[in-house]
Formats: sequence, C-alpha cells, structure tokens
Amino acid sequence: MIKMTKYSYKKMLRAVGLRATPARLYVLAHLAQAEQPLSVDALQKRLKHRAPHTVTLYRMMQDFLTKGLVRRVDFGQENAFFEFASQAHHHHIVCTQCGFIEDFSGCAMKKILERAQKHSTGFVEINEHHFELFGICKKCAPKNKQR
Repeated sequence: MIKMTKYSYKKMLRAVGLRATPARLYVLAHLAQAEQPLSVDALQKRLKHRAPHTVTLYRMMQDFLTKGLVRRVDFGQENAFFEFASQAHHHHIVCTQCGFIEDFSGCAMKKILERAQKHSTGFVEINEHHFELFGICKKCAPKNKQR
C-alpha cells in the first residue's frame, strides 16, 4: 500500500495535465490505497456516497490509464480491473472460486521475453507483459474438497 498526501496526488494529476478536482483526488487516493486491483463497480462501492456517476468513473479510469496513473489488469472477466501504476512491478494470483486477488513480486519473465524477442520476425521491441496466475485460495480449498 502506498502512503501519499493529498498534495502528492494533486502534483501527480497536474504533472500529467489533468485538473486536480476533488473527485479525481478521492478516486486516485482510493486506488493507491487499495490492496488489490479494483473493478469500477468495486471502486464505486468503496467510494460509497462520494462516488462519481458510473459513466464519469469509467471516463476517469480511461483518463488515468491514458496518462499512466493506473494500469489495467486483465483477469479474463467481463469487468476491467485497475490498480495504481506507481506500485512496484508485480503480478497476481486470482482465486477462481471467490475472486480473491493476491500480489506476488519477482518476475522470471526476462528469459522468456529475451527468447521471444530473439525468435520473433515481426517485432523489434517487446515493452510490456502481463502474467496472472489462477487457482484456489486457502479459504475456498476446503469447500472445493467437499464437492
């Protein structure tokens, strides 16, 4: 979890050319403090009565994404998930039963990326990768064995 001040979020928004509105500050602070990536629906529930309208929140996420303030994380579901982009490079493990998400760091992808780059005939550069693992968490494991 990242500890930042309201002033830090203002500077961050202004540095990428976005106005530091109260709604943007509130949403960005919640994303930075979230312990796992959030869908727009989950973010809206967290923000409760101070949540912007759903359409506004989607537009805000798109602006944040375009400006590099958030990352989109794809868990193969209908909903997009977002996380604060200033977090250290990491990946996720997702429970296929309850949706619990856990971060893990350490990336052994360097060799795979080098090999892909070496064998590719159509790419000059690989500049991004996504790696998510799926399984069953400890909480759901006993339920799964009862079936």
